[in-house]
Amino acid sequence: VPGQALLLLNNEFVHRQAVAWARRSLADERGLARDLRIERLFRQAIGREPEVAEAEALSLFFERQADAYRLDATARAADERPWADLCHVLFNTKEFLHVR
Repeated sequence: VPGQALLLLNNEFVHRQAVAWARRSLADERGLARDLRIERLFRQAIGREPEVAEAEALSLFFERQADAYRLDATARAADERPWADLCHVLFNTKEFLHVR
């Protein structure tokens, strides 16, 4: 229902969980390339490998978020903010919310 979608988008608990997941990913997988990290996060959330279009969309989202935070190339890999935003997006996917 619409209320559930809004809760996932705006709820502070959900935001904190996205930050915690991003921090854990950054700490557990230091030095992992951006695209591999995105694939691992996707696999953890959805339980399958991302399709090419999905991986490209998430990569573009990450880059846009990093640009919005004005992160240089070095800071992008380690700054948790764009990763937390990406984790938040994954929490809000239909496939994450609904078991087939």
